[in-house]
Amino acid sequence: MRFKFLVGSSKAEMESDGSRLLTFKEKVVPKILLIDDEETTRCVLGQTIEKWGYSVIGCSDGTDAWRILREKNDISLVVTDYMMPGMDGMTLTKSIRKSAVCTTIPIIMISGVLALSSISTMLDDGVSLFLPKPVAVQELREHLGDLTRDPGMLESIPTLQAY
Repeated sequence: MRFKFLVGSSKAEMESDGSRLLTFKEKVVPKILLIDDEETTRCVLGQTIEKWGYSVIGCSDGTDAWRILREKNDISLVVTDYMMPGMDGMTLTKSIRKSAVCTTIPIIMISGVLALSSISTMLDDGVSLFLPKPVAVQELREHLGDLTRDPGMLESIPTLQAY
């Protein structure tokens, strides 16, 4: 008996010659959209996230990010800076939450210059999680894992913390 291996569904089928056609599900790699106007931050975070096994699309402002989100339907999570030229992170978040296409995508907001009251408003307006800059990479890794495995985990993640 000979075997053929193809990527696709997980069922095994018999071919007309009696050989089995085995197919396996392709591993889905979560795609992270990373938005930051600081190239160094974007590159360092992007390379770090890719080392963890994610696919990363990087862009420098909310306008490009919004275009990408409308064109692609495979973005698993958004990590965005708050303050950027053009469309900032909060305007992007509001656009995402109003969209019928990508309203449920988890959003992690990062920033180094926000007051606690601003963070609370952000969370009320649709941000899933806030992380201060400089980003603690181990904390980011844990949250990415939780949010890409099960977006329902949002309810169990403490989102407003004093740093």
